[in-house]
Amino acid sequence: MTITKFSLHKIKQFLFSTVGSSIVVAAFILAAMIAIIGAQGRVITPDLKIEETSIIRINSNISPRKFEKEKIQVLINEREVLIKNNVIEFLKPGDTIVRIVSENYKNWFKFINLKPSIIHDIYPFLIPQNLDFKQILATSKIVNAKISDDKTTLFIFSSDESTDNKMNLLKAELKNINTTNDGSYNILTQNVFTFNQDLSKLLNEHKYDFMPSHDKSSGIIHFNELKETYVLFLNENTKNQNFFRINDKLNFTPNKINWIDSERILVEQNSNLFDYNIKSDEINVIYLSVEKDYVYAINEKEIVLSRISEPKLFRYDHNTKKRLEINTPKNFIYP
Repeated sequence: MTITKFSLHKIKQFLFSTVGSSIVVAAFILAAMIAIIGAQGRVITPDLKIEETSIIRINSNISPRKFEKEKIQVLINEREVLIKNNVIEFLKPGDTIVRIVSENYKNWFKFINLKPSIIHDIYPFLIPQNLDFKQILATSKIVNAKISDDKTTLFIFSSDESTDNKMNLLKAELKNINTTNDGSYNILTQNVFTFNQDLSKLLNEHKYDFMPSHDKSSGIIHFNELKETYVLFLNENTKNQNFFRINDKLNFTPNKINWIDSERILVEQNSNLFDYNIKSDEINVIYLSVEKDYVYAINEKEIVLSRISEPKLFRYDHNTKKRLEINTPKNFIYP
């Protein structure tokens, strides 16, 4: 049998069309695989290995639109990155320095150890370059400042030079930042606590942490070196200031303290956990242990506690104030 030129032409057409279709199909499959891998937060390396990446989510007092409008730069390990919907994706896990740079705001940076396949939330509070504190505080100087967890309120510790460095605690709602005629900024503040001479002396001489309650009606001051903790009731009537030393109420020295809600505090003492109400002085046992063999997390409804030595989970309900064991599967492995 002889193959005619016409037949050879048809064969060539068939072969090329088949090969072409195969390339298109292969390209489609490859593109689909890359899309699926990308959606899972993974990347393909040049040597064709699939690696997991990390994500950073930015929660700032400056809106995403303003980030773009004012040309605020976000640098990851000194390389500028793009932000999409407050999120930076496909980051290499490991030690990372996040730096935010702008002509209009003071520089902000944070060190993070990025974990694979984990979303890391950061909360940069950007302060305008020409924010004028002196105009507001007059004879006072700023000693310390703390931003509330919901990023809406700034608490300022100021020392009044006209009254022998007596300390005041000022509260400022961040939505009340005003622009002056010369283009500078100022903040409207309220004096919510005036410290007596003894507490003022402690604040001026020792390091401390300040934790406002969820509704900002109270605050905790913890002196790490002194191992002393004070609860303040904040109000605008500075002549009626109430506070107490929590060590005296508990009859022991707390190692660590966290807010449960606006009236109750989670107290760690050695390896024991307690629920303490700052208004009623009621104290409840959450967990007692000879050694700290657990980790815990606080949310709006409960405290979830996980034992390390054995696969057991407990929940402490904020309302019932009871601890219940959560059933765990037999193959449960502590993370």
